Parts: sequence; structure tokens; C-alpha cells
Amino acid sequence: MVEYLEVGVQLKARFAADGQLYTAEVLEISKSKKWKATPVKVHYLGYGKEDDAWLPISDIRSRKFPREAQLPAHPKITVTTLEKGMHLQVLADDGVWYAAKVLQVSKAKNTVKVNYLGYTATSNEWVGPEKLRSKALSTQGRSSDRSKKTQVV
Repeated sequence: MVEYLEVGVQLKARFAADGQLYTAEVLEISKSKKWKATPVKVHYLGYGKEDDAWLPISDIRSRKFPREAQLPAHPKITVTTLEKGMHLQVLADDGVWYAAKVLQVSKAKNTVKVNYLGYTATSNEWVGPEKLRSKALSTQGRSSDRSKKTQVV
């Protein structure tokens, strides 16, 4: 698939920290065996050079790729394995991960109501799985039995 790309092409690239796709530009393409797993270096437009990254083809979406070669998106993260009382981390609006406790789980809406540890009930909020960090989180199709009782503080 690397053969369809060239330096300077704009595309969508998955950012590892949050799993979301962002507009990026190809900086470098490596044909070296050393970089076989992550052959494309991208720069996320509007972000600093410190966020530039080498990515696998599976984390890139481009119109340059043939349609049949477009890879499926990452599986959807679900909150079905989380339970009331579990501890996890939540990404707040200020970009910092805070320790929190699960108060309620809404499987229908795929959200969790959390209480930030050390804060009052007025800071409780509903958050989606994209803002949660826990070993107990599952993706569709993955067995959830092994991570059901895991707690992360």
C-alpha cells in the first residue's frame, strides 16, 4: 500500500493517544525492512513537530489507496465490562488524566457516569469510552471474561 503514497500527500491518520483520525501530511516513506511495521511518517496539520509519528498502513486513510484496499476502522470500544465501583482514569477537558470511580454504566448509550476521586459530586459527569483509560475496557469481538475484575487506579 505504501506504493500508492508520496511525500506531501494529505490524508487522514490515526493519532495514537486518542485513536481519532486527523488530517496529516506524509513527511517520509521508508522502504527499509527496519521500518516495515510503521513505514509512513506523518505530520498532523495544525499540531507541533513533537506529534509527528511513524504509522502503520492500518492507521492511515487515503484517497490514493484503491477502494477495495481500504482497511476497516478500529473496533468500537464499549463500556460493557465496566461495573459500578471500578476505578479508572478519565481524560478531562484540560487534557489531563484523572483518577475516577464508576458510579453508573449506561450500556444503551455506551457511557459511564464517573466521580473524580477527591472531588465533590458536583464534578460527576457522563463520559464516553474514548475518554476512559482502563484495562477493563473491551472492544467488540474481544473476550471480556479475562478483564472483568481488573481495576486501574
